[in-house]
Amino acid sequence: MRKMNIAAFILPCVFVGVAFSQSRGPAQHRQLSVTEVVSRSRAAVVQIVISDQAGKEIALGSGFLVSADGKIVTNYHVIDAAHSAVAKMADGSRWQAF
Repeated sequence: MRKMNIAAFILPCVFVGVAFSQSRGPAQHRQLSVTEVVSRSRAAVVQIVISDQAGKEIALGSGFLVSADGKIVTNYHVIDAAHSAVAKMADGSRWQAF
């Protein structure tokens, strides 16, 4: 399993992204549907599996990739009690976070 950095942040509000797509030139944009946004961002979303000192799975959470070198943003409560964490990617690969 490969190593990956997890950056945990306490997010006081829900992260809402508005995505736009170019249609006919730089001045014309259209809002994407929810289906299009999910389809385009799926690869950046990860499941985080939290284990205790005995290696027992104790929690699941989610996060998303924010950099090409593997940094992940998640909420602090996801990793608060973790002894180790594994990030599962949409393609099925797994990365040892810590």
